[in-house]
Amino acid sequence: MSKRKRIRSECQKEKDLDLKPSLKRTKMEQLPTEILVDIFTFLNIQDLGRCGQVCKRWSIISQDEKAWMKINLCLNSISTDFIEQICYRGAKYLGLRSATIAQCGNGKFSVMENRLKYLDLSRSQNSGNNEEDVLVQLTAQCQLEKLSVASLFMSSNFVKSIQQNAPTLKVLDLSHCRGLTFKSIRRIVTKCPELVEISVQGTHLPEYAISSMCRHLPPKLQKLCLSNLNVTNEHVRNLTLKCPNLSELDLSGTQITYSAVPYITENLSQSLVKLKLPSQVDDLQELIQLASMPKLQYLWYNLNPNRQPEKVKKRLAHLKINEGNLIIASPNFEEPSYLQGFWNIQCRRLNFNPKI
Repeated sequence: MSKRKRIRSECQKEKDLDLKPSLKRTKMEQLPTEILVDIFTFLNIQDLGRCGQVCKRWSIISQDEKAWMKINLCLNSISTDFIEQICYRGAKYLGLRSATIAQCGNGKFSVMENRLKYLDLSRSQNSGNNEEDVLVQLTAQCQLEKLSVASLFMSSNFVKSIQQNAPTLKVLDLSHCRGLTFKSIRRIVTKCPELVEISVQGTHLPEYAISSMCRHLPPKLQKLCLSNLNVTNEHVRNLTLKCPNLSELDLSGTQITYSAVPYITENLSQSLVKLKLPSQVDDLQELIQLASMPKLQYLWYNLNPNRQPEKVKKRLAHLKINEGNLIIASPNFEEPSYLQGFWNIQCRRLNFNPKI
């Protein structure tokens, strides 16, 4: 080794030795508050509580609203006091799917500033005598953008609480709700003009209620799920005229026939991207008409390879047939996914019950 290279090597070793002590001296308390807040956002509620007991500074940081922005409490038993604390700390996205909520005191919420934007109440329940009281109060005090009340009983008070969110509500999941009537569903769709996405799947609405709903849907609507309802061809005609900007439409399990297809192709040709049809609509000529829609990309229908000639296959070749899932308004696309979040919010479930 030359003398010059040896000197360079020794200098580099000295620099490395000088750096090591400084690296060892880097401690958590030396990090800027902004960095600590970002680190704390990866912690769950239990860990935030523990960190808050370390020192005064960490206690303040652990209460930063950024760390409490998204909370997933599905499948847990929680108190109204706990929900108040979550809201007080600035939660914007709250998942309470299949949660049991216990009332504390008089059961009334006392949160002065509620910043909730997304609220998943699907399959949740109140442990008190009035099974809906807490859920109604919570919904009424928000200015929500997305709300799921799937599988809950829709009393007149609950419908009114949903209306309280009308100025901001854009996504509403009513799938499998009980108690929806002609008046209640009409009130919801007429009083919530900002809705762009709604599901009434499996709600057992009577025919006249569906007819009224289809005539009064908000014109801004872009995604609609009518799966497993007694929807007729006339309903399809009315809703496609009322909502010309529909991009996703789920008609699976309905009573429509191939005669409804022309209403779809004529009124939604410039907007529809995803369409799901019931099993009885499998007329090849009508399917070819759908293939001519310029924006249609996904199609779900009763595919029978034996009845599909080569000509039809070529006409439908640009479409994705029966691929993936058509999810409208629902917070989750499949059963286990709610453990990881709701809608587009990634948020792992907090487990207060180790047995689950």
